[in-house]
Amino acid sequence: MMRVGKRSLLMTIVIFLLSVGIIVAQAEPCADIVERAFSAVDRSCQETGRNEVCYGNIALDAIPQAQVRDFNFSHTGDIENVSRIQSLQLHGMDEARGEWGLALMRLQATLPESLPGQNATIILFGDVGIERRVDMEQNPMQAFFLETGLGHPRCSEVPQHGLIVQTPHGAGEVKLNINGLDVVMGSTVLFQAQAGEAMQITTIEGSAVIEMDGQQFPVLAGTQVSIPLDDNLNAIGTPSLPESYAFDDVAAMPTSLLEREIEIAPPMPSDRLEQTTDLLVNGLAPCGIDELAACDTMLPVLARLTDVANIALWDVVYDPVADVIPLAANTLDTVENTVENTVENTVDNTVDAVGNTVDTVVEPVGNIVEEPIEAISSTVDTVTEPVGEAVDEVLDPIEDITEPVDEILDPIEDITEPVDEILDPIEDITEPVGEILEPIGDITDPITDPLDDLLNPGDEDDCDPGLLGLFDSCDD
Repeated sequence: MMRVGKRSLLMTIVIFLLSVGIIVAQAEPCADIVERAFSAVDRSCQETGRNEVCYGNIALDAIPQAQVRDFNFSHTGDIENVSRIQSLQLHGMDEARGEWGLALMRLQATLPESLPGQNATIILFGDVGIERRVDMEQNPMQAFFLETGLGHPRCSEVPQHGLIVQTPHGAGEVKLNINGLDVVMGSTVLFQAQAGEAMQITTIEGSAVIEMDGQQFPVLAGTQVSIPLDDNLNAIGTPSLPESYAFDDVAAMPTSLLEREIEIAPPMPSDRLEQTTDLLVNGLAPCGIDELAACDTMLPVLARLTDVANIALWDVVYDPVADVIPLAANTLDTVENTVENTVENTVDNTVDAVGNTVDTVVEPVGNIVEEPIEAISSTVDTVTEPVGEAVDEVLDPIEDITEPVDEILDPIEDITEPVDEILDPIEDITEPVGEILEPIGDITDPITDPLDDLLNPGDEDDCDPGLLGLFDSCDD
């Protein structure tokens, strides 16, 4: 019995070891899974065109748009137009199943129609989910929400979960809206995001610029920034100041699947990072001097230097209650807007006041000049009639003239007082008015002098034959 027991125990151990060996043999090494996935994309996704996505490697789940029928996107090599897709969910490394999600997209984004052969190349890998933004009326998948898994893969050959965007050669720049942020790229950039945590933007070649509320936040090759996110993947703050990344975090990126061959930039040294940041926040080009990068590698940044955010606006978390930027950023914006508005309003108000005052003064003065001249002309005509009628007809218009003139001059005094207090140049307007009125006296003298003689004939010795010589003597 004992001999049988020992034999049974030995057989049990042998069977267990064989089982473990079979299980181990069945688990494919992660490096092999990655290599097989890359080969599948090279082999099956070459025909992917503009605004299309290719199923690169299992496992990947796709949800079509609600109105789409006959949707088939479930096997390696399947190609679908991105306008028919609502969301994609890739799965991370599963060694037991030999799975690692991988997909390739080619998007028009903001590239012109005149360049149909040029597209932004997007590689999605690992635990990654994207969903198009329904509130954005742009080219397909130009705006989307992104969420990636946390943690580092067990194997060094496996890239961290993420999404890489590369712009085509010679295209200048491409803009995408990711998690509500406009990101302009002329480069190769890695995006990673976790709801309720942050989105990391890592530039491994060239440069990128994040645009927020008119402020520009550059991210140069060899650096990365982080933007805080809420639970719905919306930004709730501004980017952190750029920092160097760890090369091990980007070394395994699937750059071999991109259109342009690149070398991943090494992490930017701390002294160069400090120099670059100082130049940027002061509106100066962080290139072409000392050991800094060549300027042609950061065209999107150079085009926006004057709008690079002040250092006080970096790394600011929005107030979760008031949904506003805290004091540092808010104060700067408020002061800038207040000064600008005050200057504009002051200039506009002053110009309007001057224009209104000039109109108010000039128009009544014009009326004052015109009315006496018309009345005097009428008086001259009536003077030629008999003296008795001439006196009556001359005096009546004069009384009629003086009354409206008094009524007009009264408000003029009310107008000129505030005018004198507001603008001294108004005096320059009233002086020529006096020069205009002086000739009126020359016109009225020939009329008023005879009337004065008629009404006040004076002494007998000084007697004048009278108006127009119609009387022979003073007695008459």
